[in-house]
Amino acid sequence: MAIWLIPNGHYNVDKQFAFRRNGDFYEVEPYALIWQNDFYYLIGRFVPENTIRHYRIDRMRSIEVTENKFRRASIDLKAYVDKTFNMFSGEDMLVKIEFDIGLLNAVYDRFGMEADIRHAEEDRILLTTKAKVSAGLIGWILTWGSKAKIVAPRELVDMVRDEARRLADLYTQ
Repeated sequence: MAIWLIPNGHYNVDKQFAFRRNGDFYEVEPYALIWQNDFYYLIGRFVPENTIRHYRIDRMRSIEVTENKFRRASIDLKAYVDKTFNMFSGEDMLVKIEFDIGLLNAVYDRFGMEADIRHAEEDRILLTTKAKVSAGLIGWILTWGSKAKIVAPRELVDMVRDEARRLADLYTQ
């Protein structure tokens, strides 16, 4: 396979596309193309730092394919996606999250059919999984409102509670 050179960017508040890194190319070994959160992403190894990263396809411009060849490293793409998307980066922790039973398929979609999911109280399920504890995880949990509740670890329970209080404060002032 050939290495790709990708100029990547984002939109600013004026709705103008702005390149990251001054429009310099990202040298990437492409490993997979996935559909996640309503967008296509390229997953590959960022050559200068030897790290696995993902790039939104709709934010790439003028892709160039080089003559340089590479041998794809063996990585667990499912594990990368499960740990990375919506969760950003953070410390891996064993977390327990209780969900309304109506979210069962959403939980399977996010964590896979192999996820440790058990019956909890009436009309509730309990997910036990490793996740990166971060603002991204907290935001994802809060998207479910009262249909999701962190059970453990206590540190994450406190973080979600504190963020929910800050959110409530925005609407009580």
